[in-house]
Amino acid sequence: MASLVKFTATKLPAGKKGLLACDDNGYFTMPVGALNVFNSVGAYYKLEGAAELFKGSSVFMRRVANGCLKGETGHPKRLPGMTMDQYMSRILSIEETNVCCHFKEIWLDENYGRNNPQFNNPNMVAIMAKIKPAGPKGDALKAAFENNDENVCFSIRSLTRDYVQRGQVFKVIEQIIGWDWVTEPGIAMATQWSAPALETLQEDVVTQRNVEKMLKVRPASVSLEDNLVIAQEALQVFTGSKKEPPLFTKW
Repeated sequence: MASLVKFTATKLPAGKKGLLACDDNGYFTMPVGALNVFNSVGAYYKLEGAAELFKGSSVFMRRVANGCLKGETGHPKRLPGMTMDQYMSRILSIEETNVCCHFKEIWLDENYGRNNPQFNNPNMVAIMAKIKPAGPKGDALKAAFENNDENVCFSIRSLTRDYVQRGQVFKVIEQIIGWDWVTEPGIAMATQWSAPALETLQEDVVTQRNVEKMLKVRPASVSLEDNLVIAQEALQVFTGSKKEPPLFTKW
């Protein structure tokens, strides 16, 4: 049976506190996520395993170093009538007409939990980023950054592998596609990180066949060089390039 992973669109504990200052090149520094944290249903996002993705030799970090990591406005949506293969293609693609920002740097702050005791999690590791509004939707993001009363929150787009150990569900991020700018109407604005700490918005099981079929069909969006690299990396998740704890497919 083909190995299974999950596409996870997760609103991580990330947002601006008040008005952020940008550097001389227009980049804002803020947390866009966290590891060693529980989500709202009690699953634990591990630093172990995911930390490898933030090393310079990873495909993801090479995309950052090459200046290719961009974010969209909102997560890709599975539209009515869209097959899983078509949806998988959209997940692994960056739609140029929907780009709102560029990520200059991504790094882990392993002291963030200890330096911010209000979160009551000294083991929490923040995913930090330098972000500049850019692209067709960049003006809207820039206005949000400059509005002291508006919260800015990014949500990771990733493939995760879940496993159970002693009754606890663990999530290991296998591939980072990027972060999307998301809005949460009704959430208290700009006083603290977005709450709750982790809120799962959408999860779909993805199979190796989905990725292989997508690469075989090669829609126009995947023919773009950067999107093709993302798709090829997704296939590696299934072909044994990473050795993680055993997968339990009944989530």
